[in-house]
Amino acid sequence: MCFVAFCMKHVHAILSDSLSQQDFERVSLLLRQEYSEREIFVWANKDYSRYSEFQLKSWTVCDEAPCWDRLEPQVCELCFVAHDPRFFSAARSIVPGSRALESVSYETAMELVGFSQDTLSPSLIQSAKDSKIPLKFLGFEGSTKVELSRGSHNPIVNSIAIKNGVTLLSISTPRMWKQSGFLAQISAACAEFDLSVDQVSASESEVTLTLDVD
Repeated sequence: MCFVAFCMKHVHAILSDSLSQQDFERVSLLLRQEYSEREIFVWANKDYSRYSEFQLKSWTVCDEAPCWDRLEPQVCELCFVAHDPRFFSAARSIVPGSRALESVSYETAMELVGFSQDTLSPSLIQSAKDSKIPLKFLGFEGSTKVELSRGSHNPIVNSIAIKNGVTLLSISTPRMWKQSGFLAQISAACAEFDLSVDQVSASESEVTLTLDVD
């Protein structure tokens, strides 16, 4: 993965795992064009620095994206770099003509990254939001900015996403009727079996859960 964080005129970049040695020349040129006045610090799963003619400040090899504590003291902007990590108005595999989103809120970004395997974690985006750090998803085709919510100016619908292989669990019983603590019992059972719950829907006599099952 590739993140980019800035301190004064410094950029910290963390490359996506999907990027190869052959891609890095384009990545380094892209970073230089985007941040022409800054020194660039790179985080990636391999050291490709010797394959680029562009001088980078430093290169840190890491198996996974660095935690916020490693970035925070010197971050004034954050950027994830991949082939095309932008957010779209719909899944391009289903709607090829979907529109790339120029900007989204932190909250929307945290929702949409759940539909991609090669991206930032929601917790890192939350940390950037808490610290008021600008965030950008940057690729060869363009970028999507992540910024603070603009209140009533935010669109009601940002994107329509799809997730395959979802496990749906429905629990239906008349014992739920006007009973307290039923959801707590279901949550306790999920925790006991180490089940990660994604969404919950409840009615008078039925609870439906979607589970994150690998």
